[in-house]
Amino acid sequence: MLKSTNIKAALLALSCTLAVSVYAAPGTSRKIDVPAGQLTTALKTLASQSGVEFVYSTDQLEGLSTKGVRGEFTAAKAVSKLLEGTNLEVTVHESGALLIAPRSTASVPMAFLEGKVPASDGMHLAQSGPAGARDQAQAVGTETTRNEGRSTAAASAVPADDQDQEIVVTGTNIRGARNRTAPVVSIDRDAIERSGVSSFDELAQLIPQNFAGNITPLAFGSGNPFDGYNGSAFYAAGFDIRGLGEGGTLTLLNGRRVTETGHGGTVNVSLLPVSLFDRVEVLTDGSSAVYGSDAVGGVVNFITRKDFEGFQTRARYGAVTSGHRQEYQVGALGGINWGSGGAFLNVENLDRKALLHADRDFADGEQINPAATLIPEEQALSAFGSIHQNILGGLLVAVDVLYSSREATAQDDSGGDPYIGSAEEHYFAVNSRADYAFSDTWSGSVFVDYSRTDVDGEYVISGRSVYQDLLKENDSLVVETQAAGTLFRLPGGAVAAAFGGQYRQQGFMQIDTDKFTDGSIAGIYSDFDSSREAIAAYGELLVPIVGEQNSRSFVRRLDLSIAARYEDYSDFGETFNPKYGAYWQLVEGVALRGTYGTSFRAPRLYELNVSRGLYANDYPDPLLDPADQDPRLPDGRNVVLYFSGGNPDLKEETATTWTMGLELKPAAVPGMALDVTYFDISYGDRIQNVRADHALLFPEFAVLLNRNPDPVFLQNLLTQNQDIFRNFLPGDFGAFAAEDFQVFYQAGHQNLASLNVSGLDATISQAFETDAGDIDVSLNGSYLFDYIVQSTDLDTPLERVDTIYRPAALKLRGSAAWSRNGFTAFAAVNYTGNYQDNIYGVDPVGVESWMTVDLQMSYDIDDRVDLGLLRDTRLSLSLRNVLDNDPPFVNATNGIRYDSANATPLGRFFAFSITKNW
Repeated sequence: MLKSTNIKAALLALSCTLAVSVYAAPGTSRKIDVPAGQLTTALKTLASQSGVEFVYSTDQLEGLSTKGVRGEFTAAKAVSKLLEGTNLEVTVHESGALLIAPRSTASVPMAFLEGKVPASDGMHLAQSGPAGARDQAQAVGTETTRNEGRSTAAASAVPADDQDQEIVVTGTNIRGARNRTAPVVSIDRDAIERSGVSSFDELAQLIPQNFAGNITPLAFGSGNPFDGYNGSAFYAAGFDIRGLGEGGTLTLLNGRRVTETGHGGTVNVSLLPVSLFDRVEVLTDGSSAVYGSDAVGGVVNFITRKDFEGFQTRARYGAVTSGHRQEYQVGALGGINWGSGGAFLNVENLDRKALLHADRDFADGEQINPAATLIPEEQALSAFGSIHQNILGGLLVAVDVLYSSREATAQDDSGGDPYIGSAEEHYFAVNSRADYAFSDTWSGSVFVDYSRTDVDGEYVISGRSVYQDLLKENDSLVVETQAAGTLFRLPGGAVAAAFGGQYRQQGFMQIDTDKFTDGSIAGIYSDFDSSREAIAAYGELLVPIVGEQNSRSFVRRLDLSIAARYEDYSDFGETFNPKYGAYWQLVEGVALRGTYGTSFRAPRLYELNVSRGLYANDYPDPLLDPADQDPRLPDGRNVVLYFSGGNPDLKEETATTWTMGLELKPAAVPGMALDVTYFDISYGDRIQNVRADHALLFPEFAVLLNRNPDPVFLQNLLTQNQDIFRNFLPGDFGAFAAEDFQVFYQAGHQNLASLNVSGLDATISQAFETDAGDIDVSLNGSYLFDYIVQSTDLDTPLERVDTIYRPAALKLRGSAAWSRNGFTAFAAVNYTGNYQDNIYGVDPVGVESWMTVDLQMSYDIDDRVDLGLLRDTRLSLSLRNVLDNDPPFVNATNGIRYDSANATPLGRFFAFSITKNW
């Protein structure tokens, strides 16, 4: 134990507990080998190996894990690596002890942490008085296992090789702060690797809070009436929290906006290489007050590795046990650090073969060509480079560059005619920033972000000899300034704030050539080039009403959060959105939280500007009276005249979201954590563009149809719109008159719909440390109470939870992991509850529940086993859907016999990977 009572007082003021005695200076380099596992266990191992004292609060470390550290390091550098992914920092006491606490504004000379100065040369304890480290930690709320962060002003408190890293905190603009009021699900690198996925579209399917059904390559050719985005974006994949649809979930890269793909609906996460990312954080709460447009149902933040030193190679092979689907994946990561900065480069290549209808009996309906594609063929190449540098001691400059290219090919049937669709997509993003610490409590930042996607796709339909070529370009420029720090002190701690302004420019261009091979026009030209500008101003406060200094019975801590954002768009107007939150810790280990706010989604440039057309076509109509059957068409098909296209008068979609949560970490059960969140989303003025054939099939769209149109009205439409009229009726239909159209549909993009979603999320985890190894078990689940759809204000609201192509009410993922001496075994169970097939709106048919089991085993080869070149190597074997359970049967309109929104046809899939550190 340390002897000085003054030192003890200082440490107690930091809420820390003394550890073992000091044996060596923390600036001395030693050989360190600490395996991954519980952070408290790792620190004890490091203390034994380094001979250095660590001072920390067991409460602050409870439930935290580490990836371990191995190599020649100073104790300070080694512990900083152990703390990666947490919101803790290390500072150095003048006695040589290393203090581990929530991030502060303390200052430690970099030369000491790099081992260049002995411990006796005037080292200083982190400031611990009234304005010291404890109050700063309370002000920014850094005691968390789900978010990590520190303010720029606090960067000098960590080792030089770590201070250059930008810490990204999901759900707040106050860097270094955790907004305890916000529900966040964090998926770290270990969890991503254990899942056995090779891309983030597969990971999206495993998150219960995400509805993976419509924005996924699995929706290709599936008969899913809500997959319009996926078709327009050429087999892309995106997140869709709560099933709110394209654009309802904001996707970020290191907390920064990146441009969307296709028609501009969402970011294609298939372009993001899995090996690059440290974690994925899912904020399951509306956050337009913090981030602006699209953050209606939630935010998905992809957070890259922040630093790397050395060289690593990876290789992976996977395949289904039945069928053509195979995967080949290779990658490399290399990086260097030079004290005041660092850089690294990650490259990855992924090659996937297609899964065919012939590979799956349950998918091969009577209408489907067995050679047609169930899951498209893909090739993807990506490169990510990052460099950061401290300049003049107080200025940090960093630049990240990501480039990805992807090709996808699929074959399907269109009205009985085979066609081949292909797409080539290129994605480029540059995110740059400059941070400057004005004082110990305030810092400023400037961000400049540019990103662009180009999609060049084509369809060739042999039966009708139609050739379609589409080029879509999206680009985005964001310039933003921001200041963050502490305003003043309350009895509960210091009030933290962030203020900023943003300028955003978006562009969208489309070249659409839709014609017969003889050169005659088959469709409407939709060529256009549009852009918009937007300016925004925002502010955010975290207010600690009650903290450690003024806590009382049943009010151990009380935090309030307030955020507001104003945005003004050049093409549709302005919007203002606030958000409020509260966090109330009753006693140790028991807390309540809640949020309330409004969100919005700006109309896409495509929705505002795409060309408008008038079309004649024939579609299946389950409500067609046989007496009205046109003899020129097959039975059950009706003649429809409809408009489709853009609408320059669209307004923003709006939403109101509120949540209530309970957090339990009972002291009587160490290592246990329970989090329950109730959510309610009211989403109005939703922009609809329902296809005419789907409007005929689903009862919620019946109000949009005119089944008894006036022939005079129809004739006037045909006469006045000859320049935009296209006839897609079969060639043998012959001449037609206005009286032949039995249905008229005013399609196109309109602010029509509303959606109300409510439900319950729950996560529970338990960690054990035993002599036989470390054990971690967890369960993540989501249950929807309501998913109420209203097509227009005149329509009756309809409950659509637990119906085909909509979110199933119950989704669960439970997992268990055991690790010891470098070996890890992992198992997970995925469960989707039963629901109903109501596709024709009459006599719903039950759809069975679906359960799959995943397994993974990995072994880290290190000094314990001398295997030559295999040293510093991880070997992994994963099995997904071990039992090869088929998706439940549904009677889809196009003959496919599964629901692509709630199941995957992949089947049993195995993969072997090897990762080598050189």
